[in-house]
Amino acid sequence: MSSKEIRKIADEIISRAPLPKYQDPEFYTSKLEDDARDQLGISQTARPVKEAYLTDKSGSSNKYHYFVLFQDGEEFTAANVYGRIGVTSRAHEIARGGKYTAISAYKDKMSAKVRKGYEVEYEK
Repeated sequence: MSSKEIRKIADEIISRAPLPKYQDPEFYTSKLEDDARDQLGISQTARPVKEAYLTDKSGSSNKYHYFVLFQDGEEFTAANVYGRIGVTSRAHEIARGGKYTAISAYKDKMSAKVRKGYEVEYEK
């Protein structure tokens, strides 16, 4: 097996690794952004223009939601990456299209999670 093949396998394992427990929210965002790109097929040229990291640690819960709004030229994509802290994440596309459509969907979905008791730990 070549070193290039080994590196490719290692990168794939690392990208699928669960989030570590109890880290600074800013630490998570780059990994979660990569998860959104990989799972949803978002271009590497798309740049995140808005992001937020929410958690629910009430009772026995230990869940998170990462919301990110990508811009690629005139197209905007609102995405949500979620899961249990310490477990591999899942990504969901909220909306794709014009600026106002994506921003509205991003805000609506995030507000719904805040109403359910999630706390905003990081927002940029």
